[in-house]
Amino acid sequence: MHCNHPIFSNLKKVGERISFKKRISGDKVGKIYYLKIMNSPGMLLFAPLTYKEGKTSSVESFIFSYDEKKLWIGYTESGSKIATLQVLDIDSKTILVC
Repeated sequence: MHCNHPIFSNLKKVGERISFKKRISGDKVGKIYYLKIMNSPGMLLFAPLTYKEGKTSSVESFIFSYDEKKLWIGYTESGSKIATLQVLDIDSKTILVC
């Protein structure tokens, strides 16, 4: 029997913010979501398959900054062993360019 329940992993809490990776049946890779406070609706922060058009990316790791305003995301492309690190501004949901 096939289960359609989402799979949650990499649950992290810093201050009041909670981030997690969620993968729904049929998805190739998980997406990163966060909650501002417990019991608030989860908000999508990063979808690796739509981040770079034509590339298959997968989130390897992620962690909040100490001020809870940014999320450091390590992802790989097309099964690469070397991860790319990006910084996401949580409030604007934009990747910061270094």
